[in-house]
Amino acid sequence: MAAFAERMQVSVPTLRKMEQGDPTVSIAVYAMALWLVGRLKWLPEVANPAADEVALDLEITRIQRPAAKSLQSQWKKS
Repeated sequence: MAAFAERMQVSVPTLRKMEQGDPTVSIAVYAMALWLVGRLKWLPEVANPAADEVALDLEITRIQRPAAKSLQSQWKKS
């Protein structure tokens, strides 16, 4: 693991975070890993926001919250 982290120019903890899917890991780390294993062509698929169901759900929730708050404030005014 240490050798691969060194080739990627990242720390072992960062490599572990990447393997665990930690969202704080930079896309550049993923790109380097894909390049090193000869799978760089997969980058567009990995980085496609439309394929990230968790992010899409979070975005929908974020969009719906202000609308719900707006409706609540309208009901209070009535």
